[in-house]
Amino acid sequence: MLLRLQGWRLWVVVSSGAVLGALLIVSVMSLLLKGEVTWDYVLTGVVTACIIAPPSLGLLTYLLREVARSESKIALQESRSLLQSIIDTAPIRVFWKDCESRYLGCNPAFAHDAGLQTPVDLIGRDDFAMGWAKQAELYRADDRQVMASGVARMNYEEPQTTPNGQTIWLRTSKVPLLDASGRVIGVLGIYDDITERKNAEQALRQHERYQRALLDNFPFAVWLKDTESRFLAVNDQFVKLFGASSANDLVGKNDFNIAPPELAEGYLADDRAVLASGQAKNVEEEIINGNGLRQWFETYKSPVELDGKLLGTVGFTRDITERMQIAHELAHHREHLEQEVLQRTAALIEAKIAAESASRAKSTFLANMSHELRTPMNGVMGMIDMAKRRMADPKGLDQLDKAQISAERLLVVLNDILDLSKIEAERMVLEDVPLRLSQSVESVVSMLECKAMEKGLRLAGDMPVELAQAPLKGDPLRLGQVLSNLVANAIKFTQQGAVDLRVRSVGETSESVQVRFEVRDTGIGIDADTQSRLFQSFEQADNSMARKFGGTGLGLAICKRLVALMGGEIGVESFPGQGSNFWFVVPFKKREPAVMVPAASAETFSAEQALAKYAGTRILLAEDEPITQEISRELLEDAGLVVDVVGNGQEAAEMAGQNRYALILMDMQMPVMNGTEATQAIRAGLLNQTTPIIAMTANAFDDDREACLAAGMNEHVSKPVEPQKLYATLLDWLVKRGD
Repeated sequence: MLLRLQGWRLWVVVSSGAVLGALLIVSVMSLLLKGEVTWDYVLTGVVTACIIAPPSLGLLTYLLREVARSESKIALQESRSLLQSIIDTAPIRVFWKDCESRYLGCNPAFAHDAGLQTPVDLIGRDDFAMGWAKQAELYRADDRQVMASGVARMNYEEPQTTPNGQTIWLRTSKVPLLDASGRVIGVLGIYDDITERKNAEQALRQHERYQRALLDNFPFAVWLKDTESRFLAVNDQFVKLFGASSANDLVGKNDFNIAPPELAEGYLADDRAVLASGQAKNVEEEIINGNGLRQWFETYKSPVELDGKLLGTVGFTRDITERMQIAHELAHHREHLEQEVLQRTAALIEAKIAAESASRAKSTFLANMSHELRTPMNGVMGMIDMAKRRMADPKGLDQLDKAQISAERLLVVLNDILDLSKIEAERMVLEDVPLRLSQSVESVVSMLECKAMEKGLRLAGDMPVELAQAPLKGDPLRLGQVLSNLVANAIKFTQQGAVDLRVRSVGETSESVQVRFEVRDTGIGIDADTQSRLFQSFEQADNSMARKFGGTGLGLAICKRLVALMGGEIGVESFPGQGSNFWFVVPFKKREPAVMVPAASAETFSAEQALAKYAGTRILLAEDEPITQEISRELLEDAGLVVDVVGNGQEAAEMAGQNRYALILMDMQMPVMNGTEATQAIRAGLLNQTTPIIAMTANAFDDDREACLAAGMNEHVSKPVEPQKLYATLLDWLVKRGD
């Protein structure tokens, strides 16, 4: 019992200081060697001394060495286990390294800081392999200094990066680690986290700077006085108000030092009243500023207390000389302003309602116009195609070819008008899908090559291989539309020579590529005045151009709008008689390389023949317009398909409820029940829940097409229906269905 009490006293004495702790550790170790005390008695005092007084680490090393010399292997193992247990449960971080600064061990608290499961995970690593690799060189230098000098380095502060990337601050102590012969074999260290203390100190300094900045940035004079009405602090506005050179010139002074006696007496009386009552006071008072001018100020004073003790007063002053005049003017104008606000608010509401109504009307008009223009064009082009299929007379076939060319030209004009209308109505939505520039360029060149050859022109594309095959994202349809428009224009206005389509990368980031497209021709050229008007709607070089070459003047305007939607810019470089260079630059997003499905080319023409495999397949056609109904039915039957025809959505739903179809063609605008409603009804039935439904729509808007897919349809084809595209779409879905 006496020995236990002695051990307790040892803990108390050791905690009082490093020097006494060191003496007691040596004394107790002597008792241990004589066998007069036990291990738990000694280790309790020793570890506590190391925690409270880090300089005792050296003696801990010495103690370990002496124990190693005096104990048997079994006793040594037990002692080590007890020591390890104490180290493991110590609230500080303990670690030890070899001469190469590789970790030999640590306690669980250190392993936890390192983001490791157990101390074993640390063995063999160095600081460069830890989360605090940024500080590894600093730590290694400390280790080398301690090992080289043999002198402990105690209680120094250093930063550390935690596994989650945060920077904390440590208070660290390191001592040489010695073997039994006294040779330095590494370093032993402890540390504790002082981040909160460092943060508190920094926060305090920042708070003081913030308070000073806040005080100086007030738009009025602010001051703090003690209970004797002496100034403790003032801001810059107060200094300027009284003409002092700095705030320090006023600290320690009172109102009699800065104001006339009659005014100072009043200020002091207000201070006493506030201190006596403990209540804030707001007064209007006249003062004499540093320039000798009298001004009226509104002053607010309040008592300052801390822990129930009255410390003084705080106050601020602002100039109110013009306040009454301003208040009068405000009162005079308030009623007028309120009335004006009401009127303007009403006008804005009315304008907003009108704008929304106009926008809805415009959208409705565009949708109706698209439908009403494309539907008869579907009949015209469909009938021409049907007539050509049955025409054997060469002269008649030539006439039909010319009629078809005229119809296609008319369709181009209609599409240009609709595209421009969609852009102006903000109904144009660009896609963001995988594309390869090589496919876009090759498609335009192959499409317009025949027109160039007819005029004896050379048409060629030029693009670096790495750019041609670069995996990018964008809108291939709209890119092709701009390119084909520019190339077609170049061919139109060039009588001899060549048209070159040149593509180059002009900038690149980690996420996108800036690509410049140039269409160069050897044509008639354009003067500077005309160039400034080229990209406006319905503009051409002059009226003679329209008469000679045709066109509406919408193509370049649409190109400009599309390039702008793609986030780029467009322009032209040209001189009369020297040809032109139309260029545009747009950004394309990068994407991960993927397998690109080649665009259909030669296979398209054989879609009708390929449909012969599905001869006798039963499909449903829902179309209310008689001519379109006739054309579509004949096209389908020519391909060998069996067609059931209905004239509205309700009939389509009823037929689908009675028969199973391989495929359904659905017009969108029909009486009784439209295409969307009919599709939903069919999907709710039993026989055709998974049957492919292809929308046939004369609406050219992207959101209209998206509405088709959202309603449960699988695909859409635009009117006027091109036979080969229709056959290709049918074939695609019949193949997918497996019929």
